[in-house]
Amino acid sequence: MPPAPDDVEQLDCCKLLGVIFQSNFKMDWHIEFILSQCAQHMYLLKLLRHQGLPDVQLSAVAYAAIISRLLYALPAWGGFSSIELVNQINVLRRLQRFGYIQCRLTVAKLMDKSDRELFCKLCAPTHALNHLLPPSRNNICLRARGHSYQLPEYSTNLHKKSFVRRCLYSFVK
Repeated sequence: MPPAPDDVEQLDCCKLLGVIFQSNFKMDWHIEFILSQCAQHMYLLKLLRHQGLPDVQLSAVAYAAIISRLLYALPAWGGFSSIELVNQINVLRRLQRFGYIQCRLTVAKLMDKSDRELFCKLCAPTHALNHLLPPSRNNICLRARGHSYQLPEYSTNLHKKSFVRRCLYSFVK
């Protein structure tokens, strides 16, 4: 880490729009924060079931309180989380095991879906972040691809984990 100027305090982490960013680009603290919130909401679901709330409404509460929390800014932090951290997010298995949700969800499926949705929106020329995309390919290719953009080079694995680069390389197929 570069030395800090005299009057500027350097921080190990920063919370920005509800996402905890660490100086080493790991997502340990953010995922721990999410898991603590989800544990509290799981207890709330248990109390609501004990009070007699029907399963349909319990499912709606589970989606609103837990799954929406996992989905919030997932394209921003999902690529920087390690496989070990993603495996710690077992709250989705617990939601299904206790009958709060009926479909089988995984963090990988949620991340892929949210990445695809945001990338499709980003490809629109009127989107505010469209300027982050590389130029389109001019050459004709006989093989169909998921997008028409040139694949940019990257210098580090950390650079490839960023949202735009990750999507460009993931959605080539």
